[in-house]
Amino acid sequence: MILAADSHKLQQLECHLLIGNQDFMLKENKIFATFLEQQKFCNFDFKISVGKHDWIFWDTAIEKVITQIIDLENRK
Repeated sequence: MILAADSHKLQQLECHLLIGNQDFMLKENKIFATFLEQQKFCNFDFKISVGKHDWIFWDTAIEKVITQIIDLENRK
């Protein structure tokens, strides 16, 4: 699906990949981050933090994402 998208529009996206260092999907996320970087589909950052695939990790992570979105909106 991402290969069929308009590359110009994708390059305008800001993507944030967050994953815990104990997440069972860590390997797959690293592969996906490498793919995004090689294809230059979007501006993105990939962060690995302490945690696993659970609500505790995602509750903390979503707070950070919401704060970033609010900051971006306030800059407009």
